[in-house]
Amino acid sequence: MTLPNHPDRPDDNTVWTDHTLWQAVETTWFYYIRMRTFVDNKYGEGYAEKHPEFMASLVKTCAADFNTSTFREQMDTLSNSLDRICSALDGISGSVAERA
Repeated sequence: MTLPNHPDRPDDNTVWTDHTLWQAVETTWFYYIRMRTFVDNKYGEGYAEKHPEFMASLVKTCAADFNTSTFREQMDTLSNSLDRICSALDGISGSVAERA
């Protein structure tokens, strides 16, 4: 995700040592821009700027939703991995039982 209008975005020659930190900044900026557009379209131009507490709550909600979604994906991946391990162990135990 690249947002060229981000006011603090470094130029292309800057090397960021902490990619995760920069990704967090860009994701938050993305949420803010999308929510500002949505709020201004719904409640009138300038509403978002006049109500920073409302904007903060919307961005926090977006971040929480993203966190929950990401966590769920990680748990699904873990569950699938554990299923494969269990299947492999079942196969090994079956082979051992046949030899006994």
